[in-house]
Amino acid sequence: MRTSFGEIVTAPGQTLPHAKEGFPGVVQDLKGKRVGVSSIGAGTYYELTFLLDKAGMTPSDVTIVAAGALPAQLAALQAGQIDAFMAQEPVTSQVVATNAGTVVYSLGSGPNPPAGSEHLMANGVVATTDWIDGHQDEAKRVNAAIRQSVDYIKGLNEQTAGDLATLLAPDLQGLPHDVVTKAILNYRNVYDAEMSPAGVDIGNQQLVAAKVIKAPVAYNDVVAEPARES
Repeated sequence: MRTSFGEIVTAPGQTLPHAKEGFPGVVQDLKGKRVGVSSIGAGTYYELTFLLDKAGMTPSDVTIVAAGALPAQLAALQAGQIDAFMAQEPVTSQVVATNAGTVVYSLGSGPNPPAGSEHLMANGVVATTDWIDGHQDEAKRVNAAIRQSVDYIKGLNEQTAGDLATLLAPDLQGLPHDVVTKAILNYRNVYDAEMSPAGVDIGNQQLVAAKVIKAPVAYNDVVAEPARES
């Protein structure tokens, strides 16, 4: 990802006095509230802890609820079991379309983004060094396929995003076509074929702070040389 993504969604009627100001006030308004993430240690969990830290808070300032997959989190919001959750597309567009909640902050485009959020998320295809060394042609083909996919996503317009939404329909049953199309367009510019040193650095900061790892892992120990050269 070239930038962070995801949204803070609150239940209808929640009071966040500083939501229009963006960060950090909107996050500080979550103090004392129950905030859903998919699971402890998931990307949504680290997004939340990152935002809390940058806002001068700690995880203990909110009640973090491991509420399951995004549809389950939305259901928990509607049932009054949580006050807010860390949403991602296409659920965010579903929330907006159905008035099930309120998007109070977008990590990718919200006002006053915290330093480091431009490199918050980093995903990749992982393999052992031994496998890569023994299968460099295969590794390069996987790398090339990802680059092709990223170029395709970046080039989408409303019509072609609608075509993709049609292809995705069997995997996203219950979501209207226009909601999926909107979700695709909202995220089309966040993808990149390169895992940046800054992204790895932010990941290290999060994992060290959470005591998942004791010390940062060097970029060159994370990203394979053949992938960088292809």
